[in-house]
Amino acid sequence: PPQDQWYRNWVDAALGWRYDRQMICGQGNYLNPKADSVTQLQYSVTAGADGTSNYSYYETADENMNGNSEHDTSWFGYVATNLFTTAVATPAMPWRDPALADEGTLWGRIMNGTTGEPIDGATVTVGALDAVETDGNGYYVVTLIPASTGGSQYNVTADSLECAPVTTSHVTIMPGNVVWRDFELCPLWGGPGDMDEDGDIDYYDLNLLMFCTQGPDSFYTGGHFCLNGDADTDQDIDLADFANFQREYTGP
Repeated sequence: PPQDQWYRNWVDAALGWRYDRQMICGQGNYLNPKADSVTQLQYSVTAGADGTSNYSYYETADENMNGNSEHDTSWFGYVATNLFTTAVATPAMPWRDPALADEGTLWGRIMNGTTGEPIDGATVTVGALDAVETDGNGYYVVTLIPASTGGSQYNVTADSLECAPVTTSHVTIMPGNVVWRDFELCPLWGGPGDMDEDGDIDYYDLNLLMFCTQGPDSFYTGGHFCLNGDADTDQDIDLADFANFQREYTGP
């Protein structure tokens, strides 16, 4: 005590978070005498868990409660005799079957393109669904995304307070499957003239700048990629911008 109550509180909370999936509750049998572990597992089953698990399969008990776990293989026969006395089928999981599922999952990682570090607390929004946040390592998961047979397409936006959002269009979510999509925010940018935003100003940027050079007073709307070459910020690409490009040219 009070760890017995903590265990029950966590089981109850986990089952409250199950929603329309399954919850399998685990416990540390290596910490307990076998009888106490069965008591814990029985609580999970009685409370309505879809299954149980125990850790570990090697150090299975601590019968004398001295903090040194034992490799006691009699655990498996003990739990079979005292709890799992009848074999049961594995519960159906239709959300994992592409032929039956109507939802899919998207996951990935958000990185800072300038620092090379993951972004903690970035948000990812799939279509009109609620946004989710990345963890400390930059990973995110979006579940329960409606998906029809053959896949459904979504606009996916990654955003953070550090820099401008990035949207990827036509991300196809497949029913019963997991799609992986990474994002880079705060891309490394070499300044005006870095047309492809790869951190240098080279021959590839020259080709793009020449394509964008329309002369004075041929304005580009905000967000147009040609404005990456607008050194004097007048919203056109002309000879003044080309002169700046020549000064900044770094080569391949």
